[in-house]
Amino acid sequence: MKKIIILSLCVLFLISGCGSDDNGNDEAKYSLYEEYKNQLISNNGTLSYNIPFSYRMEVTQLDNGKYSYTVIVDEPQIIMNQVKLMAMNVNYDNDANMIPNAGILDDDTYSLVPNQVDAEKGYPKGLAVNGLSDTGDFSVYVIVSFYKDSQTSTETNVFFTFNVVNGEVVSEVGNE
Repeated sequence: MKKIIILSLCVLFLISGCGSDDNGNDEAKYSLYEEYKNQLISNNGTLSYNIPFSYRMEVTQLDNGKYSYTVIVDEPQIIMNQVKLMAMNVNYDNDANMIPNAGILDDDTYSLVPNQVDAEKGYPKGLAVNGLSDTGDFSVYVIVSFYKDSQTSTETNVFFTFNVVNGEVVSEVGNE
């Protein structure tokens, strides 16, 4: 009986020990997700100057009447390490739905480097995220976060906004 209890405890410790690292990693990712979400909300569409990359948004009406949007960030002018991208539809229920993001919840790390593309090594041409809107009139707040070099601990955050009316992007706000 004593052996069964000891064996059971060992199995319990092994099972809980194996899962704890993943749970901690998931919790850290979700915490980072919430941090970026809160930055977008508190930023309230305020715009950054000197945006060191190209960006655009494409909108498509779906068969069900909803709209799909894709935010694309590419053509970096500087080296951008550990890039994170989040694009929040301000008019959507962002508490009940996941905000489109890249480099935050996924396991991959992305760097954008001028004139270098090697997706297998983490240097894609650009990043894109997709989201939904119930209507053709909405605004999307975007944050792009990165480190300027691998030696710095200072993160750079860039904010910009897209406004959509009748399913068409009518303004891309973010340049000086």
